[in-house]
Amino acid sequence: MSETTQHKSTSDAAFRSAVARWINDNGEVLAVIRFAGGAGSRSFEFFTSNDAFIKRTNELPPSASVTVLAELQLPIRGRVDDDFIPHACASIRDGDEWLIVTIDRIRIGAASWFHDYAGESISELSDELRDEYCYGKTVAVGPYPAWLEDSQTVLTAFTPNPDGTVTVGAY
Repeated sequence: MSETTQHKSTSDAAFRSAVARWINDNGEVLAVIRFAGGAGSRSFEFFTSNDAFIKRTNELPPSASVTVLAELQLPIRGRVDDDFIPHACASIRDGDEWLIVTIDRIRIGAASWFHDYAGESISELSDELRDEYCYGKTVAVGPYPAWLEDSQTVLTAFTPNPDGTVTVGAY
């Protein structure tokens, strides 16, 4: 882990301005949040307001990576039932990588999270939609987002340390 000034902070005005513009233009953004030292732990979260996005980034621990996608992602939306499953499966080509994300947090006791699952086969998609964390829940499904490299429509920033510096961790 090394400190560097080349990595943007989630409190950077240009980063926040771009995210606010994307939410205003498209109605929502998808953020991929990765936790430093979290052994690959990540969360896919939708934001429909800039205030909610800023609140969430302010809650994150230092060094969390926040990648925001400007273009609408996971366009197949709805409550999972026996009618939704064949519609979702018909919208994905077998062999293409896909992602499911619950729109509402799953809550069990004190724990809460947005359930996500990725795969490549239609049978796996059907099985996952029938899973207890998806069936009866509102989900977003679609091609797996291309979020690994920044571009005109993908930006990554990191939550700053208390002193404002940015430390990039192992994700």
